[in-house]
Amino acid sequence: MKSQKRIRIKLFCLLVVAGLVLIAFTSSPRSGAQVGLGKAAAPDWRTKVDARVLESVALGQTEFLIYMKQQADLSGAKTLATKNEKGSYVYQRLTANAASTQVNVKQALAQRGAQYKSFWISNVVWAKGDVTVLQAVATLPEVAAVYPIGKGALKLPPQDGGASRAESPNSPNIPLVLPTPEPGIRKVNADDAWALGFEGQGVVVAGADTGVRWTHNALKNQYRGWNGTSANHNYNWHDAIHIPNWPPEPANICNPGGVTGAGQPNPEPCDDDEILGGGHGSHTVGTMVGDDGATNLIGMAPQAKWMACRNMSNGVGAIPTYLECMEWFIAPTDTNDLNPDTSKAPHVINNSWGCVEGCPPEPNPLRDTLKASRAAGIVYVASAGNDGAPGPAPGCNTIYHPLARYPEAFTVGSTMHTTDTISDFSSRGPAAADPDNPTAPLYLKPNISAPGSTIRSSLRGSDSTYGSLSGTSMAGPHVAGLVALVISANPALAGNVDRIEEIIEQSAAKKFTAEGCGGDTPTQVPNNTYGWGRIDALEAVTLALEDVDTGLVNYALTTLGSVPAASSTYTTRNYSTDSAFDGERSGGGWEQGGGWNDATRDAWPDSLDITFGGGAKTISEVHVYTLQNDYRNPVVPDENTDASVYGIQDFEIQTWNGVLWVTVPGGTITGNTKAMRVISLGSPVTTTGIRIVVNMGRAHYSRIVELECYGAPGQ
Repeated sequence: MKSQKRIRIKLFCLLVVAGLVLIAFTSSPRSGAQVGLGKAAAPDWRTKVDARVLESVALGQTEFLIYMKQQADLSGAKTLATKNEKGSYVYQRLTANAASTQVNVKQALAQRGAQYKSFWISNVVWAKGDVTVLQAVATLPEVAAVYPIGKGALKLPPQDGGASRAESPNSPNIPLVLPTPEPGIRKVNADDAWALGFEGQGVVVAGADTGVRWTHNALKNQYRGWNGTSANHNYNWHDAIHIPNWPPEPANICNPGGVTGAGQPNPEPCDDDEILGGGHGSHTVGTMVGDDGATNLIGMAPQAKWMACRNMSNGVGAIPTYLECMEWFIAPTDTNDLNPDTSKAPHVINNSWGCVEGCPPEPNPLRDTLKASRAAGIVYVASAGNDGAPGPAPGCNTIYHPLARYPEAFTVGSTMHTTDTISDFSSRGPAAADPDNPTAPLYLKPNISAPGSTIRSSLRGSDSTYGSLSGTSMAGPHVAGLVALVISANPALAGNVDRIEEIIEQSAAKKFTAEGCGGDTPTQVPNNTYGWGRIDALEAVTLALEDVDTGLVNYALTTLGSVPAASSTYTTRNYSTDSAFDGERSGGGWEQGGGWNDATRDAWPDSLDITFGGGAKTISEVHVYTLQNDYRNPVVPDENTDASVYGIQDFEIQTWNGVLWVTVPGGTITGNTKAMRVISLGSPVTTTGIRIVVNMGRAHYSRIVELECYGAPGQ
């Protein structure tokens, strides 16, 4: 077969606001007392208000973000076993916190006739009003700060004048070719991962971008809202470009939103990008999952499904549109924005934009969204930015925009698939100091790198339009697609963001550099140019498969339907029986719970037991974890972790025989001083429940951080 002629477009693009923007407002915070509405000393309420808001409101009505003091504590999500549990927990915590703390703010806004919109993923309220409205909300004690909302104008790098933006493989002048994966896909060995049978099956990826041409030949069959004969956009598409977030744009193909009228959200997926590259959002989704079933294998995970939220209009966004999409990804809704369902959340989100248009200072609501997404078990891939310097002098310290700069983002730099070296435009680290710890040193970014130069994918021109774009925007989707491959290889990893990212980092092709950003040495990995290296899909899938548990299964988990009980429970703090069967072995301090504590001081025996969900199990091992000595800084215990201060001293294992509890022969351990106790039962025991009876303990009480009961899989 003859090779198909491909016309490439060299376009360095990171979506709006991410290194390609003319900034409308300065992003450096200034004291509200230095400017404003008079020369007299500023009233207390003005000290909460960003100077840019004060300047704007002096001219009349303006938009602003009201940032609440109380942000939700999501730390409990770490103890949950599944992605669905984490998502539901995070949603409930966030929405309850917003509902309970925004009452007075909403009332003050409503009384003054101000427009407003409440958010919960970060506890903020968007509002539009004059100085009286601003003063009313800033005076409230529950309000921490009032931030500006800015916008930016797009600034593109020069394009190759001889290149066409797109190509149509069905053109009579372009011969068809055999279905060969794109060079970037082959460079990272994704096709080798496919050969093992892992193509993203059962995984959902998401794009937060300019939208998607969902009918594109390479995207339609992978759209979660398409069943092969009809479309259902509920829970699969959301448009955040609408009133009050955005003014009506009658000339925009996505907005006025079809039959719903000017300024209303579009009821089905669309892509309005005419500036960045003729379909930036469609291009990024294509790199994640694209495959037309014929000649165009453009996606990393062609069997994964996609969903999307449009958070920009022609490549321009604002913080309310970003927040709206981020909320929707945690709890997708139907097309009427009703009936949220966290079980329909994606596994990974690709994010190719960054905020440089008058972003709020710290604490930043955009970072709150990353924290919430991670807590909900969603991997958040962020493109590093395109502020690297071409030529021999690297652009060090150029990862400075949210979201890429934050520790919670999985930040991606760009490489060239031809030379397997860094793209000159790719932003380098180190990133600015952690905003939560401003005195801490700069930290390493990016986390990882992937092909991002001259990447061919789907565009919005027609259902058969393709083109090549360059930018870290093109690198990020390779990583998001790799997340799908990793989870399809080992579904148990779904929701385990830390481990997924660790697998991708540890399996990467190590890349060295003499650029010296952040003081990197020529042999240092990770480094501030490539991070841990260039992704390798085959190695990542292989490493993920090593995590598949083919051995024993812990049946003593409440997530498996098992029911705990105890002789008594110390109820003053969270020493519940449930927390001893949640899979969390390290345990917190006395003030944090982290396990079961009996209520009977110096009175033994005490007991803790579990009745297995689904009937009897054959158990061969029991693991008992007790409070370690350094309980204020707990770690996951091993056989050497000391528990000589607070640990139990004498206990026995019993099983339920249908009538009474019977001590397992050889199941008694006396005088053990370690936090991790592994009891092999000799011969496996079939029983409906296991009990641990504590006959003596140190520090007055029985304390068990975790009780686990292991048997063969498939019971």
